[in-house]
Amino acid sequence: MQYNLWIAICIICTYQEAVYALPGGAPTGACTTMMPRHSNGANGFLASQSLASSPYTLMASKRNYTSTEAITVWVVDSRASSDRGYRGLLLQARKVSSSAPVGTWMNVPADTKLITCSVANDAVTHSNTMVKNESSVYTWKAGGNHGNIEFVITTAQSRSTFWVQQKSGMLMHSSASVSTSTTFSLLFGILCMAIF
Repeated sequence: MQYNLWIAICIICTYQEAVYALPGGAPTGACTTMMPRHSNGANGFLASQSLASSPYTLMASKRNYTSTEAITVWVVDSRASSDRGYRGLLLQARKVSSSAPVGTWMNVPADTKLITCSVANDAVTHSNTMVKNESSVYTWKAGGNHGNIEFVITTAQSRSTFWVQQKSGMLMHSSASVSTSTTFSLLFGILCMAIF
């Protein structure tokens, strides 16, 4: 009897299914493609992106950014309130038509963490599989002029239901302080010419 038990344990241990779900967050190896490496659970193969339309929309607090101003980003869920939320994410800001993240994230919500893809804190991922919702607000700072950028997110509702590289609207760099001083100088110059 004991011999059969050991054989059963050995068989179970050698036939253990590979599981690639990462409840502690996306690895840095996913930074470029943003594709999860989740097992589909049935046969150990990697799960495919959901064919259904994503219920999530990525929103930004502004349409323009400066080098020093913080931008707030959040995920809006279009479903009924009882179904709302996502469990996993990988969030970056990228130059339009580029796969390299730009800027840095700060003050991330509970159940998420900062990771480094190219430079420190340039991406956000989940730190567990607790449900995150619209109250999860992410804060980003450019730290320079990156040209036109967009926020890009992969969201996972479950191990087998996820959407890859959803994009926000485009944000353009704005040098508000330069344009204000330029406008002031121009108006001052016109005023001086009118007086003299």
